[in-house]
Amino acid sequence: MDQESGFWDRETVVGTIEKNATERIAVRRVERRGRAYVDIRIEWRRQDGEEFFPSKKGVVIPEEALDDVLALLESARDEKAPRRDGRRRHTETGDGAASSE
Repeated sequence: MDQESGFWDRETVVGTIEKNATERIAVRRVERRGRAYVDIRIEWRRQDGEEFFPSKKGVVIPEEALDDVLALLESARDEKAPRRDGRRRHTETGDGAASSE
């Protein structure tokens, strides 16, 4: 569903994923001044409410960077070797791409 909002010139909800009882992750295709983006944002609601509100927690990805971000997310999902502390290591290579150690 296309909508006009206060900030974006156009916005289309792609979908949402429930995070917990009061938060969800919302994915939207948005446009501003002729440029296209994907907005991934946490939305929240009051415990006694039905309506969700966008939070400041989120990221706006330019459409031309979307393939690079998706590749990084795939790498994060496929990475199998955690560090000794259980966290995963990511380093930047000289060309700006992330690699795992």
